[in-house]
Amino acid sequence: MKICPSCQREFSSRENFCTTDGTPLVTRSRRRPDAMIGRVLGERYRVEAKIGDGGQCVVYRAHHVRLRRHVAVKILPENEPGKRVSAESIKRFRREAEAIASLDHPCIIRVIDFGHETGVGYYFVMELARGIPLDEHLQRHAPLDVHELEALIKQVGGALVAAHDRRIVHRDLKASNVMVLDRDDDDAQLRLLILDFGIAKILRRRRANNPQADARTTVIGTPICMAPEQIEGASIDHRVDVYALGVLLYQALTGDLPFLDEEVVAQLRSHIEMYPDPPSSREGCSWIPAELDGLVLSMLAKDADARPGSAREVIERFEAIRTPVHEAWARRYLLPREATRASASAAPSTSRPKPPVLIVEDEPAIGRLLTQLVAREGYRHVMLSTGKAALRWCEDETPLVVLLDVMMPGVDGLSVLRSLRTRYAELPVILCTNLDARMLESEARRYNARLLRKVDGLHLLPGMLAELEAR
Repeated sequence: MKICPSCQREFSSRENFCTTDGTPLVTRSRRRPDAMIGRVLGERYRVEAKIGDGGQCVVYRAHHVRLRRHVAVKILPENEPGKRVSAESIKRFRREAEAIASLDHPCIIRVIDFGHETGVGYYFVMELARGIPLDEHLQRHAPLDVHELEALIKQVGGALVAAHDRRIVHRDLKASNVMVLDRDDDDAQLRLLILDFGIAKILRRRRANNPQADARTTVIGTPICMAPEQIEGASIDHRVDVYALGVLLYQALTGDLPFLDEEVVAQLRSHIEMYPDPPSSREGCSWIPAELDGLVLSMLAKDADARPGSAREVIERFEAIRTPVHEAWARRYLLPREATRASASAAPSTSRPKPPVLIVEDEPAIGRLLTQLVAREGYRHVMLSTGKAALRWCEDETPLVVLLDVMMPGVDGLSVLRSLRTRYAELPVILCTNLDARMLESEARRYNARLLRKVDGLHLLPGMLAELEAR
């Protein structure tokens, strides 16, 4: 029996390479006690448990004996039976540690120490992140909803911007190298962390007398996400990471890779010769608008010059189409076509109608979406675009609930909330915002209001309206 050290899939003893990612297989040996458990590295880090391995390296959970906190320790063993650590492996290991340590971004793992232990090998110490790999999250939840898709573009794309600004090319961006962090009870947003820079390349600055300084490149990477020029060993730059991010987005949108070949050689050939189908053509993905199809397919262009020029450009292009993407997703999942409700065909009620929901929103696209959501739940509504108009309206009527945009020109949402509380102590108010909710929590508690993030929380609105009405 053999096993892939990267993805842990098992194969028969006749196989030599993993059919998923091309990693050389190793023979599964009988388990023996791990000599690293209990060992103290650098007189500070007591090793507690093995939490992962891949290629030549092993990752352990350890405890800092002085600071009393857990960390992750990645070790390049120098005394593995049957293995010899080359000078190139040590150089690459050092380069990974230096590359990560040089980056300061919330979506990139932090390196906090580096060392060598006789009889063990080189190691570097990282913050201990808790969560699951993105590939596992995609297996459970793909296709992702539009809010998680946006988080993926902005967080992973933003991390690549930070790396590329330091001339660092990841070269192996894939779902298994990204972690979905465990979420706090109050945090509904997807939070991602890039973990592995094991084959990162630091681009040299090109000189006038040597324009091809990075022309010759060792063929290295994972077949499912390698750009054509990377497979062919041609000159590479940060646009190979743009290609790999395109693969990630394709997976997130469809639940599948762009190319479904099972054999490694066929997978590589497809990246060089074949053109992927638009994501919207995959089963269950017809909601995807042409603008988003176009962005993803441009990231997967065979010619690097035809791709977006940077991860920053990918984020900017998504921002430019964000509204139609959100509206298309909402039409498919939040506002499905359905038969007329039974209540609509029932005999008219003689009871007094419920007061309307007051929507105060200055952004037309968000306003339209909010009114559609409210109408779908059977509520009447009034739509206003300024805080001053909302206060005037409330002088004559009392709404059922107020959906109140925080960032508005003139009288902002918090000022409206404070004014409303002088007249209506118990009126339900939902503050709608794209700001970090933690920035508004104290004000919301003080004035007895609820918080709703427009960027990733609109799907929670129907439940919030029902809960507030029931009070």
